[in-house]
Amino acid sequence: MKLPRHWPWWLAGSTVAAVLLTRKSSLPPFEVAAARKKYGPILDAAGDKYGVPRAMMRAVAWVESRWSPTAGSSVGAVGLMQLMPSVAESLGVKDRTNPQQNAEGGAKFLKSLRDKAGSWPVALAAYNWGPGNVFGSSTRSPHMFEAQWPTNTQQYVREVMDAYARGVQ
Repeated sequence: MKLPRHWPWWLAGSTVAAVLLTRKSSLPPFEVAAARKKYGPILDAAGDKYGVPRAMMRAVAWVESRWSPTAGSSVGAVGLMQLMPSVAESLGVKDRTNPQQNAEGGAKFLKSLRDKAGSWPVALAAYNWGPGNVFGSSTRSPHMFEAQWPTNTQQYVREVMDAYARGVQ
């Protein structure tokens, strides 16, 4: 197994490394606490600005990027809150790897989804699967119920809600 270059050599071949490498983050485990300390206040401020609970902002950032501002996904999402290019552009985010811009864009997007959905689970499904898939569009029927969501979206919503309930710090 190939480890990111800044991870310690002794993690190679370990179960811990295998589990961690299935996550989106490139941060080694011993850097997560430092990242949380550095980016937590940025996430809190963005949540406060747009009316998203601090614990929800931290939960989404944890699940999306494991606190890595440079995390990326196979579909093109980038940053702490994993913003897609079109979403970032619509929210006025110029640099998706900039933690403050990414957090503010993510908070603004989450708030709009929560207002439209009426609940956090449905808002999170829209954040993960896309608003058009959950709320419907002129060419799609809405999928507002958990049983209608893809398995990975159901798992995502459960993971974020669990982190939110635990109060990820």
